[in-house]
Amino acid sequence: MDIITGDKLNAWDLIKSFGKCYYTKKFDEIKIDCEIDWGFFLEQVIKHKLLPLSWLVLKECGDFEDKVPYYIREFLSNQFLFFEHKTDVYLNKVQKLSRQLDKNDINYALVKGIAIEKELFGHYYTRQLSDVDLLVSPNDSSKIIPILKNMGFISGRYNYLSHRVESFTRDKLLFFDMTGDHLPDQVLLINSPIIKSFNLDLSIDLNWNKNNIQALPNINLESNVVELNLFEKCSIKVLPLEFHFLYIILHLYKHSWSYRMIQRNISVRMSMFFDVLLLWESFDSNDIQKFLTILVTDELKAQVSWVLFHTDSLFKTDIVESLKLKNYLNNVYSAFGKNYEMLIWDGTIEDRLVSRNEKNLFRKEEYF
Repeated sequence: MDIITGDKLNAWDLIKSFGKCYYTKKFDEIKIDCEIDWGFFLEQVIKHKLLPLSWLVLKECGDFEDKVPYYIREFLSNQFLFFEHKTDVYLNKVQKLSRQLDKNDINYALVKGIAIEKELFGHYYTRQLSDVDLLVSPNDSSKIIPILKNMGFISGRYNYLSHRVESFTRDKLLFFDMTGDHLPDQVLLINSPIIKSFNLDLSIDLNWNKNNIQALPNINLESNVVELNLFEKCSIKVLPLEFHFLYIILHLYKHSWSYRMIQRNISVRMSMFFDVLLLWESFDSNDIQKFLTILVTDELKAQVSWVLFHTDSLFKTDIVESLKLKNYLNNVYSAFGKNYEMLIWDGTIEDRLVSRNEKNLFRKEEYF
């Protein structure tokens, strides 16, 4: 198995502490009291989309300048400035987007990313944004594409080498039609020397249909949304806390079992587990009861408990026990691959997070 061992795990322990440390503002809890492999550290914070957060945490530590090499500090500072600028650009586009959607009576909710950062931290720049995630009512799915087109959006994927939007192949468009949970990604090209594109991910379902959950809770985006103030005179629609929590859990679960994501070594990231942990930390007893009422099937409870079990194992929490979901921990350790193969995984979540080649952690069995 492709697992990093020895002193390099000290860097991993440091990374694991970032999310909760910044959330609680207890920077004095970070102690760099061992030799850190900074090459491994950078590899992992890049992989897990933690560059801005790592800068915000490390610069507040008391022994920052003594223990963190200058070249690491310089790199993280420059990266933070880039993502700060990118977030400002994205916020501006989100403001214009939300106004157009409201103007055209599109029922939507922003999820993950910007919405979570505002809810958890009350401001921005902790997150490494790649795109903006928008959950759209299925009834409005045919209406939103022409609206986006009029705003200048192009259907396709942004190519970071050519700086062009590449149209989807016929196979990819067929994939969108077959799964039925996502609309084709939309890209708005930006005339900027630094930020070239605004990427929009459009979903119309809580989960991927191929995960075969048929009894998801009903989210009516006409009524089950709340207003979240981004900044003065700008508000967006987001999911209520209990639904947002479920959304990010199912998003993590589907990534965990996506053969395509496993092949690319990005099926699970620490930033995704930070989202789960910190949203949970923001819950009160009333939120917990609301969340439990929307877990409508045993299958849904099993998938939720699977994610929360691994969250507990990472952060030494007891979320599964608090929600009384221990009896629903499932024994599913498989993902569908290609060529009539089943991928089997039964290791630890840290194995997968740290690994440089995640697919090597799986074994293959024929299922036909």
